[in-house]
Amino acid sequence: MGLPDRGLSLGLSLTRYYTLEERAIRGLVDACAPRRRGPGQDPEREILKLKGEVKRLESQCRRTANLLRLSQRDLGLGPSRSTERPKTNSKNSSSGTRRRVRRGKTRALTLAEKLRSENPKPMDAQKEDGENPGEVKAD
Repeated sequence: MGLPDRGLSLGLSLTRYYTLEERAIRGLVDACAPRRRGPGQDPEREILKLKGEVKRLESQCRRTANLLRLSQRDLGLGPSRSTERPKTNSKNSSSGTRRRVRRGKTRALTLAEKLRSENPKPMDAQKEDGENPGEVKAD
């Protein structure tokens, strides 16, 4: 009894028998082929890796934006238009109207204004008058 006859005795058609035989031979050849070393490509692992990278880049972006904002504040500049988000009034948030944003001053600028208003003479004029700006007068 030949191999195809054994398949027929199992209740398989000749076409189904040859299909199964082809799959078995392909599996045998694949099993004999050398395997790749290391972990295989796992889509789940790749997704986790990319999510971690996105998280790292978002953190770096926030850090850079904060450094820019602090540098602008130290220099006395206003925020750049590209980094400023449009602010909406909480009452009118559905209509999309913007509320007026108060522009803050740095403490150094406020203190400098206060000192100028208290002592209107420039430092050079005080030196010419013989006054020492760092000296306290005792009366």
